[in-house]
Amino acid sequence: MGLIYTNSYNSDVGIFEEGYLNDCSVDIEIGTVLSEARNDAEFIVRMQDNTIRKGCLIYDESGSEVGGYVYGIKVNTSSNEVTLKCKLWRGMLMDHIIRPPASEDYFVFDGDANDVLSAMLGDGYDGLIVASKKKSGIYISGKARYQDILSVYENALANVGAKINITFYGNKAICEAVPIRDLSEEIHIDNDYGIPISAEDCDNGYNHIIALGQGELKERQVYELWMMPNGVITDDTKLEKPSGIALRTFVYDYPSAESYDELKKGAFDKLLEISPSKKLEIEQGNIDAEVGDIVSAEERITGIYMKKQITRKIIKGDIKNGVYFLKTELKVGD
Repeated sequence: MGLIYTNSYNSDVGIFEEGYLNDCSVDIEIGTVLSEARNDAEFIVRMQDNTIRKGCLIYDESGSEVGGYVYGIKVNTSSNEVTLKCKLWRGMLMDHIIRPPASEDYFVFDGDANDVLSAMLGDGYDGLIVASKKKSGIYISGKARYQDILSVYENALANVGAKINITFYGNKAICEAVPIRDLSEEIHIDNDYGIPISAEDCDNGYNHIIALGQGELKERQVYELWMMPNGVITDDTKLEKPSGIALRTFVYDYPSAESYDELKKGAFDKLLEISPSKKLEIEQGNIDAEVGDIVSAEERITGIYMKKQITRKIIKGDIKNGVYFLKTELKVGD
């Protein structure tokens, strides 16, 4: 990694007056929408060394996803420090809303995922964030109405086993759809892996949802789902489901669901959101994995085992005299 800053960015001219970020502290958090990651970064530099202002860019010269737009500056004269607040590319995708075309109820999409993203982005980022022009070979469809770009796109890709990949080349953040990498056979992290693990197993959530859709009283649409102890979600009433003190039920009022299928999807998404949490936090070490990839991890004391996506990536540390002293932490699961 080599972090470069620009003194400014102009959509007509591009990037100019670049330099390496040096002698500063680094705090970066990248992640999926569902993980509630900040998708921003802070860099604390010495006041006398700082030439970076609002509107500048910071990016990784290797082309990785690390990078974004400096939206804020905080000066502390007592400590002689300047904090640069940077919105990462994913965070910027959350700032723009997909609107339905005039006289239409929804923005409807159907086609190659990169083409769909290009239509979602339009010219909203002045050429700084763009969709890849090549075909992804990944087909998505759906509809959106006043939702942010990243949420809609991530959800559509997840339905077909894909994720968003962002690289920075040629003065642009290039976004494309790629298949999710299942690295669970190659990367299984446990207590003997030599990497610190923080585990949490908490049942303070819901494992049963009753979704109520259109209609009144006995005519109202009702749909139920259960999350089994192994994490599988089912609507099969014949299975032995959580009961007694192990049962925790949530009533989901969704009268605006336009169809029974939409009610079912809404119930599924809501149960995922409110279900009991199992989390693993891993200090990355030499693991070659990114947000959206699937790894397997196990913590023996709690008995938590996961084969799930990496949902957040946190990078912290310092840059001193051009040497990077950074630690990367991965969060797996919800």
